[in-house]
Amino acid sequence: HLVNKIIFGTAQQVIVGGSFQTAGGTTSGAIAFWDQPTNTWGTLGGGTVAPQVRTLALAPNGTLFFGGNFAAFGGTNSGSLGYWVNNTYGSFTGVPSGGQVWNMTINPTGTLVFCGEFLPVKGPTSPSLALWNGAAFGSLVGQAGGTINGPVYAVTTALDLSIIFGGGFGSAGGTPMANIGLWRNGAFGSMS
Repeated sequence: HLVNKIIFGTAQQVIVGGSFQTAGGTTSGAIAFWDQPTNTWGTLGGGTVAPQVRTLALAPNGTLFFGGNFAAFGGTNSGSLGYWVNNTYGSFTGVPSGGQVWNMTINPTGTLVFCGEFLPVKGPTSPSLALWNGAAFGSLVGQAGGTINGPVYAVTTALDLSIIFGGGFGSAGGTPMANIGLWRNGAFGSMS
């Protein structure tokens, strides 16, 4: 049983995601938290996620986003992306299907940027790399179906809202790339 991601939460908690089903002897279902003041493991409650959470991100408003390889969580059918807010699991309509979410980050404006091996999300075409702005899914400007010609496993954002992404691909948006790319000011670019 693996641990794939560790992040700091609120109120001195450490949140852990992986392929485990118990934490500290309690059924946890791939997401658990360590409460530092009480020195105990806790769970989100309301159900479990299985088989695997690969990535976690905590929004400024306290919403915990999680992605991975799962079809349901907390008793709710879903794709490979979900969230936890106000002690309740939440799912998205039109989440990535036919694959999994490998990594995610939240940019300075609060937009969730996530990547992986998945088919386009609802609305714009966005294979391998997509956005959630709090109200709707979106894709990068200029990104059309298949423009990133392989999976994206890693992503981060900069203060200027640039997105740097890496994985197993040779081009993005028609620009040749060697497994790492950049999206800045509305266009894909190479980092070579």
